[in-house]
Amino acid sequence: MIGVFFIKNLLYSINFLNLMPIIYIPMKKLNLFFAILVVTTAFFAGCKKDETSNVDDDNTNGGGSSALVVENKQRSLLAYVTATWCPPCGQVGGPTFKAAVTEKGTNEIIALNIQTSDSRLTPYFKRPSSINNQDSVYIAPIFSRIFASLNIQTNAQGQYGIPAFSMNNAYLGGSNVTSTTMTNNATTYNSNAPVVGVAAKKTISGNTITVDVKSKFFKEGSGEYFWSALVVEKSVTGYQNVGGVDNQNYEHKYNVRASMQNGEMYNQSVFGSSSFASGTVAVGKEFTQTFKLNYVNYSAINPAFGVIQWNLNPANTNVAVIVWKKNGTKYDFVNGFVAE
Repeated sequence: MIGVFFIKNLLYSINFLNLMPIIYIPMKKLNLFFAILVVTTAFFAGCKKDETSNVDDDNTNGGGSSALVVENKQRSLLAYVTATWCPPCGQVGGPTFKAAVTEKGTNEIIALNIQTSDSRLTPYFKRPSSINNQDSVYIAPIFSRIFASLNIQTNAQGQYGIPAFSMNNAYLGGSNVTSTTMTNNATTYNSNAPVVGVAAKKTISGNTITVDVKSKFFKEGSGEYFWSALVVEKSVTGYQNVGGVDNQNYEHKYNVRASMQNGEMYNQSVFGSSSFASGTVAVGKEFTQTFKLNYVNYSAINPAFGVIQWNLNPANTNVAVIVWKKNGTKYDFVNGFVAE
């Protein structure tokens, strides 16, 4: 399998300019171009998400989450772990990922392009206190939070190869995986009757992204269930190493740009601090929630960092709403929906 290896721990520094392929990255040898604050679990301990409400059968108001109709349908989750500096990602991984999603569509496959923490496309933010400081840029903790739940294969040192594909709670492989494998996996998985379904509606007004969410249990549930609401940029053109050749006009698809859990780009969490359903959940039970994110266009970023900037465009924005079930320290994918 063609691939490059990368340490799974969140990096304390990033070199956006030295993007040659590597086999091993010792932390102490990374060039310090700008400091990145590692956002720890403690940072989110005091965060409080929007209140979740139970919906009775007669509790519909004609608008918002309650008016959504949840389809009795299973969908698949395809996560593509990649980086802009990775030669086989640009040459093989990206085209394979895009081909699978194009063939099946986003109503069958929830596609997440998840960039590693040293990629030019990794989700980023700036603190309000340093928003005009072009050298102050922070990594959003999306990659580090979601990695364990993707079940990516690692070696004894915690290293893993990219490109890496995870689908429906299982590691598929790397450059050897074909789009046919992915689409066949989706066809088989989606033939199952879902435990819980999801519906969502996205609206964007100015710089505020809103998604109304409803989940309905079609089978009896048990355990703790959580929502993620991830903002996905459908397409952006920017740098990618393709088989060792720099390409400045590469199309990146379905890029995870931010999590909506806590409302602000500088205060992101993936799974939230509390479940929306727990214990034994009866058939027919419904739950609703509204997530909001205040988008900020960070124009003051040092050009030397090479960041592929996120410019919010409603027509180029999806929200991937995912239901997870907690499994020890990880979260298992259950079902989801892409709000176009």
